[in-house]
Amino acid sequence: MPEDTVRNLPHSGDPRLACAPPAHVRVFGLTAGNVTIRVESEVAELADWAVRLLSPVFTVSAEPPAHLPTVRVVSRSREWFPEVSDRVPRLHLDEERIHVLEYDVERVAVVWDRDGGTPLYVCTTPGSGVIDAAVTRGDVVDHRSAVRFLKFVLGARLTATGTDFMHGAAVAREGRALLLLAPSGGGKSSLSFNASTRADWTFLSDDLVFLTRDEVRSRQPQGELRVHGWPHRLGVSSSALVGHPARTRIEEASLRRHGGRIGSLSSAGSIPWGRATRRRVYLDLDEFRQLTGARVAAGGVVDGIVLPQPEEHRRGWQIEQVTHEPEGWSRRYLASTEELKFMIDFLGLTTAPADSTPSGRGRTYPSLERLPAVRVRYGSDVNSRMPQFWAEICEALERSEAS
Repeated sequence: MPEDTVRNLPHSGDPRLACAPPAHVRVFGLTAGNVTIRVESEVAELADWAVRLLSPVFTVSAEPPAHLPTVRVVSRSREWFPEVSDRVPRLHLDEERIHVLEYDVERVAVVWDRDGGTPLYVCTTPGSGVIDAAVTRGDVVDHRSAVRFLKFVLGARLTATGTDFMHGAAVAREGRALLLLAPSGGGKSSLSFNASTRADWTFLSDDLVFLTRDEVRSRQPQGELRVHGWPHRLGVSSSALVGHPARTRIEEASLRRHGGRIGSLSSAGSIPWGRATRRRVYLDLDEFRQLTGARVAAGGVVDGIVLPQPEEHRRGWQIEQVTHEPEGWSRRYLASTEELKFMIDFLGLTTAPADSTPSGRGRTYPSLERLPAVRVRYGSDVNSRMPQFWAEICEALERSEAS
């Protein structure tokens, strides 16, 4: 990297966070949808960890342009980190806490802490386009914390522009995707998990997706609608693993979220099928791929919508075309603030893209509702018949599009 690339960057205002000499800084780009950030890191392994935890849902690239919004990651000893008083204002986001040390037009400085993890010290001059983040030296957990922060920065830039995030799942084949929309407990995770591990589809996401328009590769004036996955831990229902070929491997693996093996799920077959009695098994994206052999992709052009409705006592399935929903019906599946809280920049640490103007959420729903859609009522026997089940859904969508 040219020597003046780092020296000429705007500074956060904290001279202690100046990067090491350029020869010791690894530079890479991180892209989600149509948003890219530049990362300059003293932690040489950070790019590899980003690939491990975020790829291919996010794209990690070499030599990103210098003008991009930049996160500079430095490594410091534990003794370097500032003490956090009980009187310091803080935000609580589930297991994460953001301790606000400074907040004014000149500088925002916070300590980002997570239960069971190690803290990040984050500092920026608002509007500068540069964020400095310090991680604790020599601790593997710090790499995960830094990757989570990079994911936050990308999410914050997407939400700031009014990007539509949907409470949904998605799978794809040959670049064409199906979007599954349902309320919590509606079967999105189980169906996307089983379609990608039993029916030879590619996994995009099981609970949260966002939509963009592909105006470059599309022949349509407004561009084709693309769905993108969001990299996060999968929550797989135990009932989705009944009879699954990877079940034994999942039972015997040491899973990070569970702190070890989960043990036998043999009782899952006798548990009533449904939301009320399910047990969740949590898999990181890399664990999911390794244990199931599933393929994962970043996104695809949306070809159709599936509205799943699991029914505990049903055998088989019923598929019907969606033709009489009122205009705006898809807006009910827009992700809530609660679901987006880890990608909303409450403190102004990031800068919204200069070439886009927020115009409110729900901009994509008219295009979404013009796509073929089917409602699927199904029972637990879809697990063992997933290839046939999924093929019939695809056939129903094709008939709907033709009509």
